[in-house]
Amino acid sequence: MHLHHNQFTNALRIRPEGINLILMLGNSFFRLVTLKIPGIAAGNTGQQFDFTDQADIRYARVLHLEAFFQNDLAFSFPEPLPVIADVLANKCALVLETNDPDDLTGEKTNAPGRFTSTTQTQKWLPLTAIHRVQSQGGILSAPFVRQLLSYRNLYITWQKSFLNVAPGGLGNTVDIALCLGVWYTFIDIHGKAIQRI
Repeated sequence: MHLHHNQFTNALRIRPEGINLILMLGNSFFRLVTLKIPGIAAGNTGQQFDFTDQADIRYARVLHLEAFFQNDLAFSFPEPLPVIADVLANKCALVLETNDPDDLTGEKTNAPGRFTSTTQTQKWLPLTAIHRVQSQGGILSAPFVRQLLSYRNLYITWQKSFLNVAPGGLGNTVDIALCLGVWYTFIDIHGKAIQRI
């Protein structure tokens, strides 16, 4: 089915919930968030690794998340650490502390994370569920998905979020990095500018 330009524009703007889709999507920025997983001589057996506060995107509305593995990206940025191997990705899941995405009028503050009340709305999200790059590493490549995981009204409190690892840990003897691609905007779902700092 082909839509005339005006029909396409109207289809974007007129939503059942009365929210302008163009404003809801906002203008997307991209940032790589890196979580350092320390190496231990006998092999790291840790099962939880906490993110630090990401000050520059603390108030940002998250549009998409994706994960990068070793076959996609050799080293993390800005600190050049080896990125987690594809074959280890299926041992990992994210727990993200956020606002209530269904609450369109949640009280906001200037505290880190922006909202007065947060909870773990993204609980044990497999890294493989947000891996979009189709690598050419053969059997060593991780599974991939066809499109970015999209969010509508999500603000992450990074310092309360963490990576969970399966029993036995990753076994790394050197420091490695988990790299998350975060697409975000400073426009809320009502089309209003969001405080940036």
